[in-house]
Amino acid sequence: MNEKMYFVKHLYTYAPKNAACKELNEFVKRFNDTLIVDDQALSALVAEIGSTVSQTNMRHPKLKPIRFVYRQHPDFIHIAGAMDTAHGPEDVFSLSVRKIPALYLSTGTLVPIAKEGGQP
Repeated sequence: MNEKMYFVKHLYTYAPKNAACKELNEFVKRFNDTLIVDDQALSALVAEIGSTVSQTNMRHPKLKPIRFVYRQHPDFIHIAGAMDTAHGPEDVFSLSVRKIPALYLSTGTLVPIAKEGGQP
């Protein structure tokens, strides 16, 4: 198997500061513990979350805008929404996406599907 697969390993939502934060928290909660079947699906997920952050900001123009954050780290992908405040950035939500290194089949076979170390 040489297809990459990913998993939303950690999803954090923080106490909503306003209506926009509450909307985004409800939206991202549906991705908790989600299997992402390939790179194309991962790109679609990132695009959908980014688009939803933008649309939410447009629906709430009087509120502080929420920034969409995407960072690729060696061991995981970080996707978040954050607001800039007087005290610095505050997360609205945060997802950690990890590459699945292998699948265990009912035949007792462990099938590697990612490079060693599970790097995305």
